[in-house]
Amino acid sequence: MDLIKSDFMLQLFEYRIAAAMIKKDLIASILEEKYQLLRSFQVLGIRREELITCSEVEAVLMSSTSVKDLFYASKCGETLLCSFQESALKTTVSRLLSSLDNTEALLDIHFSLGTLAFLKVQFPVALNDPVSIFQKIKVLSAEDGSWKYNPDDAGTSAKAAGTALETMGDLISLAGQAFDDAKIRYLKGVASKLFEFLEKYDDGTQFIDERPLDGLYGGGGPLAATSQVVKGVAVVASHTSGHIEVPAERVISVAKFFLTAGIHGSLLDMFHVLDGLGVLDKNRFLVPVILSVRPSVLSLSAKEVFKISTTTVLGSPVSATITLRKAVRANEKEPFLLNQVLESDETKGVHNLNDILNKLDIGSYDLTFKVKILEEGRYATEPITIRRVLVTGVASIPEVEVGVLDSDTGSTDYVKRWNPMSKEVVSLYATHLQKLYFGLDILSPRQEQFIPHQAFLKLKHETKVEHLFLLKPSGKKLELSLNLLGLVEKLNYLSGIYTIDLIVGDVAMENPVMWNLGTVELDLPEPPEGKVKLTSQAESPFKYGPRPEITHMFRPAEKRAPPTLSNTFLALTLVPLLGFLVGLKLLNTNMKNFPSSGLPVLAALLFHLGIGSILGLYALFWLKLNLFQTLKLLALLGTVLTVPGYYILSHLADASAPKVKSA
Repeated sequence: MDLIKSDFMLQLFEYRIAAAMIKKDLIASILEEKYQLLRSFQVLGIRREELITCSEVEAVLMSSTSVKDLFYASKCGETLLCSFQESALKTTVSRLLSSLDNTEALLDIHFSLGTLAFLKVQFPVALNDPVSIFQKIKVLSAEDGSWKYNPDDAGTSAKAAGTALETMGDLISLAGQAFDDAKIRYLKGVASKLFEFLEKYDDGTQFIDERPLDGLYGGGGPLAATSQVVKGVAVVASHTSGHIEVPAERVISVAKFFLTAGIHGSLLDMFHVLDGLGVLDKNRFLVPVILSVRPSVLSLSAKEVFKISTTTVLGSPVSATITLRKAVRANEKEPFLLNQVLESDETKGVHNLNDILNKLDIGSYDLTFKVKILEEGRYATEPITIRRVLVTGVASIPEVEVGVLDSDTGSTDYVKRWNPMSKEVVSLYATHLQKLYFGLDILSPRQEQFIPHQAFLKLKHETKVEHLFLLKPSGKKLELSLNLLGLVEKLNYLSGIYTIDLIVGDVAMENPVMWNLGTVELDLPEPPEGKVKLTSQAESPFKYGPRPEITHMFRPAEKRAPPTLSNTFLALTLVPLLGFLVGLKLLNTNMKNFPSSGLPVLAALLFHLGIGSILGLYALFWLKLNLFQTLKLLALLGTVLTVPGYYILSHLADASAPKVKSA
């Protein structure tokens, strides 16, 4: 909840308010946005009356003919606790009652009943036929518990079911006498079944996913769908007696989905998150309880203490008994603490872990808690909860052992114990036939051996060429042995003076170090013949920065025929076409036998169109198509051309038959 009430979110809402207030026209989108802002600030415990006043709400309720405008205006009035005179809104009530008789769309019924439910709190509102309205809503339902928005919708969705349940809850508040036990049981059954639509992320959080149908009616994604379902179940629970069967673990996973949702600064996403959390924080079916460990990163040097809290999703304390079942250090199997009941302040829902602070050292720990809520039946929580915490502190390095060893025997030629408290530096000399040795112990604040995540030794030549080497654990120490004979190539055969730097760091160390231990003069052999010695960092292949430009050699273009020869050949290819046209002229080709009416005309047109299409296909083959593409299209055109060709040829044969007989 600390994240929900962060300064960042408040500043972001202030920005959204300023953007929304630039426009003064109370059109539907702005009314909806203003309600989202008012509701979000209400959940955060902040009152913002400058967004819209009660007089502006009343003006919309009196003048608007849009049920959506009226609904969001009433929601703004409900959030601001506005009151109105019955005489001023009689026309609005009459108009809403009339709209209920003339619509079958779920959203229109939802907007109308939601507005009437708000007005009923201030003066009586009587529905004409509540049973008929109930049937209108119910007929949109499916067997699996999902719902349609309109009778002609092809699909259904769980989000629409959440809207239907919220609408049913408003209907109960307006005409509770119309609901018998069978209808109440039906609504509770739908409410329980909706949690079967939950899908799961890899982190265990569960949500209602958006269906394609929802995209046609506003969308909003999983946050909107999950928030609407939770709201619908809560409204039904608030207007009915008895218990709604909802699995506690699913309620907890939905709460975690809202608490961990990435909202990316979107006003709509923030509204759905806060609205969903506001409903979960105060409902009559199950209130989720979250166990929090603060701080998640504890500093031993600052003498901080762990505080365990059991609260609702918005931070209200919940009385509970908490037992620390076990505490296990990361990468270890054996727990060092078992079954300890924590001291608690039940009025604040805070529990202390003071007794184990003296047993903690730096590192990561997995703490396993068992939670038992004192007020059973109303709250839902995880019976077993695991939280990972990080303990940080100041580590110490008493000394660093630096030495030069013989490569063959491993005997010590020189050793120096470097003390970090002194300003003394070491000065070493080694040839390629020797080894450099470095070893150190790192102690935690409890004076235990500590192995950090990162420990490096850096050798930097006087020409600025650098080399990093990793110190590895050996027992409880960190050690590094450099066989210079095997490193001469990596060191670029560069003799001379190298500075020695030690770099140690870990997420649990509050004092990472980068110490200069001194220098070492290396006497390395000359590189073999043909081997280039790199003499600066700029020449090193490991240097970061722009790489040399690579120039590509492209294959030269192939020789082609002269343009005159190519054009002559093109002209020759057109000679057959010219001959074809001349032949048609010599044969006295004409259109005398072209049909003049009926199906023969259509067949003749299709036949000639097909012939033209094939000629066009040949042209495309010449210009852009390959052989396989052309053959596929030719097979299709040839098949289509067969039918009108056969018909027109048969027609011509039948037409010429009488002439032959008469001759």
